Amino acid sequence: MTGDSLTRDNEVRHIQWAFSLDDAPTLPLTGENHPLRQELAKWLSWANLVTILLTAAVFGGWYI
Repeated sequence: MTGDSLTRDNEVRHIQWAFSLDDAPTLPLTGENHPLRQELAKWLSWANLVTILLTAAVFGGWYI
């Protein structure tokens, strides 16, 4: 490893499942096209679904 912790043999480390920037035109993007805004929408959608299902399961267990 070189002095920079993010590089190894001139390759930048990245998370495989993270939002890809391959289709991004140029950076920095602003507004709805920003990759982090799109990633945020995905994570908020999953968080809402998990919360609703967990709440329904807890309420169902309490009600029955």
